[in-house]
Amino acid sequence: MPENRLVFKFAIAGQSPALGRLNKVIGSRALKVAMPEVRPTALLLRDGTLDPAYATPELAGLPVYRNAAELFAREPDLRLVLDTSAGGDYALELRAAAPPGVNLLSPSAVLFLCQAVEDELVTLDGGRRMRFLRHSFVALINKIEEEVLIMENSGKIVEVNTTFLNNRGGVREDYLGMHCRDVMGEAYCCNRDSGEACPWTLPPEMMANFSKVYSVQNASGQMEYFRVVFFPLPAAESETTRHSMFMRRNVTSTIQMEQRLQQSEKMAAIGELSTYIAHEIRNPLFAIGGFANALIRSSSLDESARDKAKVILEESQRLDGILKSIINFARPTEQDIIDMDVAAVLRQTVNLMGMADSDKHIKTVENIAASLPRARGNPDFLKQGLINIIKNAQEAMPDGGTLTISSAASGHMVEILVQDTGIGISKDKQSQIFSPFYSTKGKGSGLGLAMTKKIIEDMGGKLKLESEEGKGTTVRILLLPSLAVTSSSSLQVVRKPGQGTSITVKLPPGS
Repeated sequence: MPENRLVFKFAIAGQSPALGRLNKVIGSRALKVAMPEVRPTALLLRDGTLDPAYATPELAGLPVYRNAAELFAREPDLRLVLDTSAGGDYALELRAAAPPGVNLLSPSAVLFLCQAVEDELVTLDGGRRMRFLRHSFVALINKIEEEVLIMENSGKIVEVNTTFLNNRGGVREDYLGMHCRDVMGEAYCCNRDSGEACPWTLPPEMMANFSKVYSVQNASGQMEYFRVVFFPLPAAESETTRHSMFMRRNVTSTIQMEQRLQQSEKMAAIGELSTYIAHEIRNPLFAIGGFANALIRSSSLDESARDKAKVILEESQRLDGILKSIINFARPTEQDIIDMDVAAVLRQTVNLMGMADSDKHIKTVENIAASLPRARGNPDFLKQGLINIIKNAQEAMPDGGTLTISSAASGHMVEILVQDTGIGISKDKQSQIFSPFYSTKGKGSGLGLAMTKKIIEDMGGKLKLESEEGKGTTVRILLLPSLAVTSSSSLQVVRKPGQGTSITVKLPPGS
């Protein structure tokens, strides 16, 4: 400590357990940090020896005086003397020798002072530690790329991080005290429209493991995906949860890339199957047909053998036709996938197909959502698929009925329903209804519904069928929503004959 700094000097008289209590206060790190100027400078001990039990670093080496007169004569700057003897043995001697301005404390007063200082030091040290922990915690959450909200059990916001402010604007004070639902409505951490429960209403064991991805339709009719994680924060002194932390991140780009990867892998498998059929089956079949044709023209064969060769040629030609259909079916449809207005496509298709409904005594009911999200796909191909489905529904109601066409946002998908009140499909036939070349009508190629399913799946969607004999059929189309992503993500698929398929993915920063 610099010599020119003011030091509050005090002396200690006597030694007893009270001195041990005082030593703990003097030697505490908190006192040295909070009040470094306060320190003992001398000891008053009649026997002239400090008991080793009390010889702390702060007391060892201090000058020891045997009487009060010598103490005050040699230490003129003393301001305080603490009597730590067993029963105040030094009180009379100190009062007689102490010059004006020196304060004297009895053993009981020393113990009271120790208690008061200890309490204050605990408060100071605890407050300092709390400030350090808070600053560290705030610095940590500000480095997290997810939006972070710290809330009380009531849902009141007590802290937000930098990412949250960067995404939403404003300053921290704008959000403190707000309720979580006031930030972005009730859809901030769950989709209440789909019946999802607010995390606050979950049982404690489910709260501690709350993590999910949910979707929200933005103002442009595009779908955005968010991953939300919920952390209850128990109080330090108990297991009672007083605060909770929400972490939310926009994962739309990641979801889109996963969908595109899945679709590309599926298309790669179909392409390899098509190539295998073309090379491994059609080539030998072509040779069989060629030799059969040569045998037919040969003059060495009798009429019976020539007829058999003709059968071989005809069957090989028929099999070649089947293989061509399979190859065409296996190849991906060449679609320009764009963001399409599903509601507009539905209305156009209904208007086109509805002209024949009145002649067939079929009532068409439209239930198309007004705020339907845009979807990824090709409008012309979607219309082609819908025409196939509606045509089948009309044919399933030879005596008339009701055809209902509806749409809505369902979970993470855009849903289209085509429902009829026709004859229905038996359970044993439902598993085959989308199989190529299968037909329940006894005519046609049997590729209509199979091709429709393929068209929808090539868009990245799904097609499902539910039916009950005598009650009707429901065809459900699920399409991928248009996602609110930038053009910074890309996916490249390269297929090389005999070398397999390579997929290169470039994700935007932070995905």
